Amino acid sequence: MVKVMPLNTAIPVKNNDDTYNYLYGISCGLCICVSLCVLIIFIIVYSIENDTIEDYSSASY
Repeated sequence: MVKVMPLNTAIPVKNNDDTYNYLYGISCGLCICVSLCVLIIFIIVYSIENDTIEDYSSASY
């Protein structure tokens, strides 16, 4: 976290880096959470569809 720089460059660069890292971390976290949620929902829906398809196929035959 602590950077060895002159104060003139360290203060604005540090603030920009902190805000950029903060927003980048939030965006990456949201993307990961959304992808995980979509993956879980896709797995649940896929399993339900497979069950219903198997039920329909067994019922139709």
